[in-house]
Amino acid sequence: MNTGHVATETADEIDAQAPADDQPGFALALARRSAALDWQALPDEALHWARVGLLDTLGVTLAGSREEAPRIAAASLDLAPGPALILGSNRRIGPLDAA
Repeated sequence: MNTGHVATETADEIDAQAPADDQPGFALALARRSAALDWQALPDEALHWARVGLLDTLGVTLAGSREEAPRIAAASLDLAPGPALILGSNRRIGPLDAA
């Protein structure tokens, strides 16, 4: 269940979760950069466009969820139940399927 908790892992904590003998993948590299980011050091314009991008992504995701094609696709897949909400629906699926 989502409690509204914001992730507070540091880049070092994220690094500790990585396999020692493997090159970091894209997701790990992105997590490291995100954890190390100083949001207050970003220019106001960068924050503005980040907000615009996030809102746009959410908007088109919700709008698209009402279309027939994604509903047909979701119904035809064998999605495991879990905690991840499919946006625009009341269906929850497993984290790997949601990713």
